[in-house]
Amino acid sequence: MKRTLTLLLAIFFLFGCKQVNELTPDEKVKIANEVKQISLNYWELNRDLTRENYEKVQSYYDRNFESLWQTEPVMAVLNLNSVKSFDEFLKKFDEIFEDRASTDFTIHNQHLSALSRDVVVEVIEMDYTIHNRDGEVYGPFDSVFTIIWHKIGGEWKCFHINQAYRTKKVAQ
Repeated sequence: MKRTLTLLLAIFFLFGCKQVNELTPDEKVKIANEVKQISLNYWELNRDLTRENYEKVQSYYDRNFESLWQTEPVMAVLNLNSVKSFDEFLKKFDEIFEDRASTDFTIHNQHLSALSRDVVVEVIEMDYTIHNRDGEVYGPFDSVFTIIWHKIGGEWKCFHINQAYRTKKVAQ
């Protein structure tokens, strides 16, 4: 949680301090609603996220995000695998989704906030279950995602996504 808050504050100062015109409350709602529909479409594609439809899902990401991959020590984590390049990410992704059939999920809460005309932060709470082609089922997982949407060339693209798992209280 502390890491997510730090990330959000950093993004706010990075993008928020650059804005010249402050948004009105109505403009913030309009922008947030526009991105919310895009986000819901993105999540619907994720229901059937397999190797076969990966390109459709990738169309929601900034195609230039290769620039996010820097030299050591910066890296990403994908299902407990540390990856240091986009090519390495795609290789791991292909391994993970080789047997994926579908993902069932329920969105419990979705909040979007326009930080500027070109940056929206989204926090979405959901639970999901993964179904593999061999009949194996994983989950349900209770998660919170934080997504930074950035308007690039007139289109909203996912610039950054972070997932955290929530723990459930165990009856004593």
